Amino acid sequence: MKGRRLPLTKDGKIPAMRRWKPGDYCGPLRGTHGVGPGLRFCLPILGSDGERLFGTVHGPQHSIRECPDGSLEVRGSIRFYDRQRGMWHGWLDEGHNWNEVEDLEAYIRRAEAGDEEPVRELLEAS
Repeated sequence: MKGRRLPLTKDGKIPAMRRWKPGDYCGPLRGTHGVGPGLRFCLPILGSDGERLFGTVHGPQHSIRECPDGSLEVRGSIRFYDRQRGMWHGWLDEGHNWNEVEDLEAYIRRAEAGDEEPVRELLEAS
């Protein structure tokens, strides 16, 4: 899914979240939780009741890179748990692209068919 980077307000704060759409994100946030740079996001999926799901990631568990196109890239993978929907596991790539980790069996099938991309994606997302 293609996301959208929202700018911080003039005073360096996160914009009003009532206008955020699934896939929107904002950052890098400095000093989030007293550790490395952070990123606030609205997952690219809706919760089990149709609600938007918000989260925050920050270093040192996650690295945030500013990309030449103005997007942000997040590495290690993002895991988010919704009580009714279950686990969402993915990452944010350059170009505002949200990617969801496929189940392991799908990766194995693609790799056995000669596609090296799933292995690279899995290693980079972890």
